[in-house]
Amino acid sequence: MEKDVAGVQINVPEIEDSMIVAYLVCRGHEYEAILTDHGRVSFKVFGDVDAHLREMYEGYSVNIMQYLKCLRQVRASMFSKKDESKQLKHNKGE
Repeated sequence: MEKDVAGVQINVPEIEDSMIVAYLVCRGHEYEAILTDHGRVSFKVFGDVDAHLREMYEGYSVNIMQYLKCLRQVRASMFSKKDESKQLKHNKGE
């Protein structure tokens, strides 16, 4: 669990689907790429994710050019996190 500024625990969902994360980024959410225990990249998405996920499944649309820009950004962070992980393994001699 994450804590907010006041120290109150908040639930920050982890989402593995980069296309959903890109949609949420278009809707104004901040995110962080993280490495899971299984070596996969997941994303912590901050903010009121449930409301925007509900909108997405109800058919709310975003500008396609903005979405593609966000998707490229999210995928770049995913590959960057994978490269970072490989570099750490290489430095440890694994």
